[in-house]
Parts: sequence; C-alpha cells; structure tokens
Amino acid sequence: MNVQEITVENIIEFNRLREVDRDVVEGLVTSIQANGLQQPIQVRNQPLAKDRFILISGAHRLAACRKIGMPTVPCVVTECSDLEARMMEVDENLIRYELTPFDRAAFLAERKKIYEEMYPQTKAGVAGAIAKHHGSEKTDNTDSSANAIVAFAETTAEKLKLSRRTVESAIRMHRDLSPKSKVAIAGTWLARSGKDLEMLSRQTPEIQEKVLNLIASVTHMEKPGGVAKALDRIIGKGEPVSAMDGAEKQYWALLRLWGEAPVTTRNKFISWLDEHHLLDHLKGEKEVS
Repeated sequence: MNVQEITVENIIEFNRLREVDRDVVEGLVTSIQANGLQQPIQVRNQPLAKDRFILISGAHRLAACRKIGMPTVPCVVTECSDLEARMMEVDENLIRYELTPFDRAAFLAERKKIYEEMYPQTKAGVAGAIAKHHGSEKTDNTDSSANAIVAFAETTAEKLKLSRRTVESAIRMHRDLSPKSKVAIAGTWLARSGKDLEMLSRQTPEIQEKVLNLIASVTHMEKPGGVAKALDRIIGKGEPVSAMDGAEKQYWALLRLWGEAPVTTRNKFISWLDEHHLLDHLKGEKEVS
C-alpha cells in the first residue's frame, strides 16, 4: 500500500456525492486527537497540477484533520480513472455509514450508473460483463433492463455484503420514484421508511404527487398514517383529496397538532383526558359504535 504524508492544503475536494456530517466530524476529532488517524485517506493524482491530489474517500476524516489543524495527513495514493474514483466514493458511503433506505437506494442507483459506464455490455444485456465478474454467461436477453439489474445486483451484493434482493429492490424503487417525489422525500421521515418508499414507488407519478401532498399536510408528524393511509384516501375510497368532509379534515388537523406538540404538551393533554375520565369514555364510545 502506497502511503504518503501529503499536505492537507494540497488535497482537492469537488463534486462530492454527500456532504460531511458535522456530528461525525466532531466524533473523529476526539478520536484522532486521542489515538491519531487510524486509517489513511484515499486520494489520486491531479493530472493537471503537480503535487496536487483529488480526494477519493475519507471526506469526514479529512475535515476532522483540517479542524484539528494537522498540516499533513497519511494518504493512500491510488492510480485510477474518474469512473473508478467515483465508484470508490460510492462504495465507501455504502459500506461505512448507516444510510436511510432512501439514501442507500440513491447511492446504489449511482453505483449502477457508474457500473454500466464501466461495463456497457451489461446495460445492453450481453453476457460478457457477467462472465467477466462471475465466470459464467447469461443468455436470456428478452429483457435487457431486467438483465442489467440482475447483473449489477449480483456483483454489488457480493462486493458490499448485501443480499441480491435488497439491491434489486432499492434500484427499482429509486428508478420508479419520480424526480419530484425524490425532492419531496429527501430529509423527511419517509426517507427512513423502506416499506412506505416501496409502496409509493409502485404508484404512477401523478398518484405519488397526491400522496406526498396529503402527507405534507400534517407537518412534522412522524408517519401520519403512512403511505397506505394516504393511498386509501386517494385511491381506495375513490375520492379526491379535496373531497374530505368536515370530520376528516378535523381528523387530519388533530394529527397535525399532535405531531407538532412537544412531549410535555402531549403528556399534559393525556393527563387531562385521564383526570376527566375521558379516555374510558372514548373507549366506550368506540365499543358502542
């Protein structure tokens, strides 16, 4: 392994797939100050500038070293192409970090895109790419798109220690979510719910938009009925969202207020219900109805 001490200022970062997490950096600062940098950063040569290097993997470690004020850092210098460097960055994120189902699907989709650029035979459904990696051939070319996912899933599952089914499901989910849906989902509770994402991805772009608009009406609510509840409202009952009656609108309004309320307020409300024996009263009403 070619490890060199490289000046921090000479390491260039650009077009990264993921922003650094400040909490992770703070944790690494403490660790590096106590034990030193245990794993070198991975870089490659900058073709147009001598003594300059492009970061491949280790953005959090590099950020921590910069925060500490280290003038140099140990680096593994790797000779690789732009596509190979991109693949290494994707793989580090998939292996080293706890990703949400949404983020993992996005990284796997990026990995598939890179893989197909590196091995175009696979995208076309030709057996050559599979034979290259597995020593066997696949002759069924009736569905090149399906073959491409299968070939990629086999290679990726082995590389990243994931199940082939997990990879295939993530790729299909990311493929079938509309661009507008992906923007709406990012950073929300939906990004953490693989079941809801899978269900949403099976819908048309138009239905996806309606579902997300309905869910967004209960701001900050953690899984307010989920995608299944929204689909039942939009598809199951055959009524448009705008056709909600007064009781339904009040129901969603209560959910929104409950979701926005802090724990202390929720507990206070539950105590009030209990004090006035309303919890038992409500249960009785439900049983009678």
